[in-house]
Amino acid sequence: MKIFPVVVKKITSAGAAVVRWTPGSDSGLKPEIGVQATMTQVSVNRDQNIGVQAQFNAMTLARSQSIGVESRFDLAVNRNQNIAVQAGFTALALSRDQSVGVQSQFNAMTLARNQSVGVESRFDLALKRDQSIGVQSQFSTFALVRSQNIGVQAALPALTLSRNQSVGVQSTGSVLGAPFFKTVTAFGSTAAAASHVVNTPTGTVDGDFLLAIVGASAIFDPGVINAPTGWTQIGTQITTNGSSLVFRYAAFWKFASGEGTTLTFTSSAGNKIITVMRIVGVDSTTPVNVSDTATGSAVSPVAPSITTTVVNCMKVCACVQQNATAVSYTPPANYDERADLNASNLGVNNQSGETATRVQAATGASGTATMTSTQLLASAYIAAHIAIAPATLILA
Repeated sequence: MKIFPVVVKKITSAGAAVVRWTPGSDSGLKPEIGVQATMTQVSVNRDQNIGVQAQFNAMTLARSQSIGVESRFDLAVNRNQNIAVQAGFTALALSRDQSVGVQSQFNAMTLARNQSVGVESRFDLALKRDQSIGVQSQFSTFALVRSQNIGVQAALPALTLSRNQSVGVQSTGSVLGAPFFKTVTAFGSTAAAASHVVNTPTGTVDGDFLLAIVGASAIFDPGVINAPTGWTQIGTQITTNGSSLVFRYAAFWKFASGEGTTLTFTSSAGNKIITVMRIVGVDSTTPVNVSDTATGSAVSPVAPSITTTVVNCMKVCACVQQNATAVSYTPPANYDERADLNASNLGVNNQSGETATRVQAATGASGTATMTSTQLLASAYIAAHIAIAPATLILA
């Protein structure tokens, strides 16, 4: 592009400017500068126009771009982009094929290809490809993933949406959240006893949901497993190794209320493995949606499939297994391991256990869950699957 020196000779009563230019060798190309334009560090390429009453600072336009009336910018615009009338921008970057609507204000905003921003909108957010923001929307700390839309007149603080999700117009009501794991206490005894004491999970406060998974083993029978006062039993199961060693499993829950620093679980005898998890966001009326147990003999225990009837349940799979030596487990695919335990008596290991969690978004069958063991030979086990129901979140 040829650069031309421009001199304003005269301003008429009608506001027309008479200009002089030096065409040089490109006499057929004439840049057009509008009336009453003040420009600082502006570079205009071929086929571009500068509108009336425009002020610019450190701005570069690529080919085939236009600047509208009464606009002030501190930004960079790429090819095939247009800036509408009466728009004020701060630190805004637009990529190819993007448009900014009328009377919009933006702060620290980046748009990717094929995105549009509507009329009278204010944003402090990042948009990815193929996303749109509706009219008269205000957002705070908002992130959208590809192919998401935000409806008209929506106020959303600190909201994150996953792919292909939409937020509707002026929505109120309630939704189901998902239980959230916080902390855990995991204990494996090194001596047989009638009672074993474990620490209450760190950070427990009144109202937190506590879930205890307990395994006990002993020659002939460790006896019924009991939780502290105020706990509700979910299920229990018993199995043997085919001879005299007997294993028991039990699960209990409680909403914390004035908890001390320790918890005591008892049985008539034997070793124990105990896992106590602290979970928040749980339905306060019916915290356990469904549960089931299974027994068997295998290298790796398999928790049975359960069928949830509420969305966003937290599935908990757990096992108690006979082992002559200490082993470790790998949780089922997409589950998060919460405890991997061994218990022994007189220096000889006699049981191991695993606990893991995962949120299931939809209702329906969970499928089985295999807890992969490092042991070499099949042995007796008890495996459980428990679904913890989510609390209801109220939308203002």
